[in-house]
Parts: sequence; structure tokens; C-alpha cells
Amino acid sequence: MLFDKSIALLETQNDGTAYDTIVIFELKRPMRDDLATNNPVEQIIRYMTKIKTNTVTDKKGRIIHTDSHTKFYLYVVCDALDKYRNELADFNNFNETIDKLGMFRMRDNVYIEVLTYDKIINDAKKRNKILFDKLGI
Repeated sequence: MLFDKSIALLETQNDGTAYDTIVIFELKRPMRDDLATNNPVEQIIRYMTKIKTNTVTDKKGRIIHTDSHTKFYLYVVCDALDKYRNELADFNNFNETIDKLGMFRMRDNVYIEVLTYDKIINDAKKRNKILFDKLGI
């Protein structure tokens, strides 16, 4: 699914209580090289901050409630990580993943990961290799 603006998709029905966990994805156009000036981490943090104000609504118009215990998992998927890597490490205290195809940071109850499209494909292939081998695919 692709969306032109930010929307919230919820796994469980919104019953008015605070959510325990919220996951947000920010997908950037492949081969984009302006991430240092159009910082996607700042964009996704702004959206998280907006959700924390308890004013963002779901598709039915109901408020998405959070509290101080709500955990946030934020994922940015982009291609131009090499040009953006130093800024993430120097100014945002991100650490590099072992395969050097992503960066991550954990602070309080917020986990942020910046991944390349290649990392997503490589990890999916590794994760599903045994299944595909057994199926002969």
C-alpha cells in the first residue's frame, strides 16, 4: 500500500484506551539523495510527537490515545543511507547495524531504525531461505 499523506493503521479496534505499542513507517522514494536536507528521521519524530498529543484520529475519526508507557517503533526506509550516515551518527546518536545497511537508536520508549531497501530484501531472503529450499523454489 502507498499513501500520499500520513495515516494511522491500527491492528486492534480503537477502544479509547491508550495503545501499548505504535509502529510508524516512513517510506522514501528510491534513489533519493536529499535526505540530509529533508531529514526523514525528523519527519517521523514529528508525526510521533503529534500522535502523543492525543489529537490524531484513526480512519473512523476516533482519537488515537497514548500515555507515558506507549512504546513507539519508528522505521524509515530509504536508499541514500551512505550520504545520510554521518549525520545520523554524529548528530542523532545512531549506531550502525552489523551488515552496515541500516542504523538504529533506542531512547526511552522510542526505537528508531533507518533501513535501506537492500537490507529489507536481504533480510527477507535470509529469513525465508529454508522455507524456499524445502518448497524447491
